[in-house]
Amino acid sequence: MAHLTPVIQARVARVVMRLARHLDRGVQREEVADLTQDVFLHLLDNDARTLRAWDPARGMSLRNFVGLVAGRHAAAQLTRRKKNLWNEEATADEDLAGKGPGASSPRERPSPGSCCSCSTPGWPAR
Repeated sequence: MAHLTPVIQARVARVVMRLARHLDRGVQREEVADLTQDVFLHLLDNDARTLRAWDPARGMSLRNFVGLVAGRHAAAQLTRRKKNLWNEEATADEDLAGKGPGASSPRERPSPGSCCSCSTPGWPAR
């Protein structure tokens, strides 16, 4: 399998570069490495079902077959990640300073129920 690693890395990098250009963001080496490992898992998952689907009689070499699977799997994974709303860039700690729970003093926080005239169950009436 070691001789297939460069093929998989090249196909994954090509897909990542193409989608990164489309999304106006840089190519991450870690992303290529992660997707390369993910392709290996995909090839060997379920008793190597994907890898066993290669048929040399159909005219494709093993390297080309693995490259085709790598490109398709990487594109599918990146497309799936793009659609997932929870996959956003991490916010730097400096950007979070002074924000969030506990950032303001108790005097600056509104008291429970003061934002509207309705009564909230479990809160004392005003």
